[in-house]
Amino acid sequence: MRWLNAARLELDSRVRFVYSDVLDEVARDGTYDFVVSNPPYVALSEADKVQDVVKKYEPKVAVFAGEHGLDMIRKLIPQAHAALRFGGYLVMEIGFSMSEAVIGIMLGFEEVRAVPDLAGIPRVVVGRKT
Repeated sequence: MRWLNAARLELDSRVRFVYSDVLDEVARDGTYDFVVSNPPYVALSEADKVQDVVKKYEPKVAVFAGEHGLDMIRKLIPQAHAALRFGGYLVMEIGFSMSEAVIGIMLGFEEVRAVPDLAGIPRVVVGRKT
C-alpha cells in the first residue's frame, strides 16, 4: 500500500521503501538526513491500557516492546545514529510517560527534546546527530 501512495503522489522515483527489523536492512553509512519512526513502545505491563481497536487489529510486535516499552527504541537510537549524517535528525513517537527515559538514552544526539501533542502530552522525541 505504501508504494501505491508514493506512485499516486508521483514520488515513487524519489522514495525507497525497505522492509526491515528496525534499521537492520538500511545502510548505516551516515548519509541520511532524517530517520522518522513510530516504533513499538508499549510496556508489556501496560497491555491493559491499550485501546481495544489496537488490541484487535494491530500485531503485538507492532505495539509492545518489552518490560518497559524501550526495547525497540534502545535498538533504534544507535542504528539511527550510524545511518544519519552529522546534523541529521532522529524523530520518533513515544509513549505518554517515556520522554525522560528516552531523552536519557539519546547518546550522540544534541538538541534532544520532547514535543507535546495537542493535549500537551510529550509524544515525540527529536534529536540532532552530533
